[in-house]
Amino acid sequence: MKFTAESSLDYMRFLCSECGGDIACTFEGYDPAVPRFTFTCGHCGVSGSYKMQFQLWHGLPPKATRPRKDGK
Repeated sequence: MKFTAESSLDYMRFLCSECGGDIACTFEGYDPAVPRFTFTCGHCGVSGSYKMQFQLWHGLPPKATRPRKDGK
């Protein structure tokens, strides 16, 4: 997946390079020590998984939270 990022005031938007749609970003935990995120375009559904340089990220939780199956 290719994407772009733009900032406006104190907001950051990730946009799909294919269709220009907004991208949802999900923290997936660590692989094994590097933060991993999945980006998914809400419009065309293209997605990709990315590992981020761990030395540049601070304050992430020790593991990703998962929604409960019952929706609560």
